[in-house]
Amino acid sequence: MKEHDQVKEILYREMVKAQETCKQIEEQVRRFPNPFEAEIKEMKDRYAQMQAGMQKLSVENLKLQETLIDKDEAYEEERRSLEDQIRIAHHILQQISTLGALKSLSKSAIAAMEEQLGMDLDGNGKVD
Repeated sequence: MKEHDQVKEILYREMVKAQETCKQIEEQVRRFPNPFEAEIKEMKDRYAQMQAGMQKLSVENLKLQETLIDKDEAYEEERRSLEDQIRIAHHILQQISTLGALKSLSKSAIAAMEEQLGMDLDGNGKVD
């Protein structure tokens, strides 16, 4: 029995030594440099640069979209304004032509006005 307890005691001490040795080896392994550490850092840096570039492009894209929308609205407003002016001019010219004011103009004057306006003012079916 005594021998058995001694063997047990020796085995226990050996087990404690083995555990301490294992802990020391683990510590040494943890202190090993990571062979891919530089590559990982470089990839993280590139990723951060790409993210920053994408953010910048996204902001620029939004600005361009806003500018395009603003210009489209301005052009549409200008187009409506010009169409309104053309309608008014057309109406005025129709009123003038019905009053007979064009009859007193020479044919060359009427032809010049028709050419400038692109409308048939004298009612002959042609834009001279």
